[in-house]
Amino acid sequence: MKGMKQLTPAEYDALPWMHVHGQQYAWRDEARIVGTREALIGLRDAIDRALADKNGEAECDAIAGDGEGYAIEVRRVPRHTVQLARVPYMAAYVSPRDRL
Repeated sequence: MKGMKQLTPAEYDALPWMHVHGQQYAWRDEARIVGTREALIGLRDAIDRALADKNGEAECDAIAGDGEGYAIEVRRVPRHTVQLARVPYMAAYVSPRDRL
């Protein structure tokens, strides 16, 4: 693309490559965060900022394996907010109104 900077291999490797996989099917399924050191440090820093922020919010950038960038929102909330939130399961048999 015109106007886009060509990255060196080192710059490309240093991008925050990360995948966040939610609980796929149901209760007790694993959730996975898979990323490069740079991406995981960025996520850790966002968690630290959310813990310190008066509103409990922070964000970090990530790039999926296909090269698409996205933001990860980190929010500190009270226990009851988590308990009342929709469940994070992604499977088709989970009611759409219960999915995030």
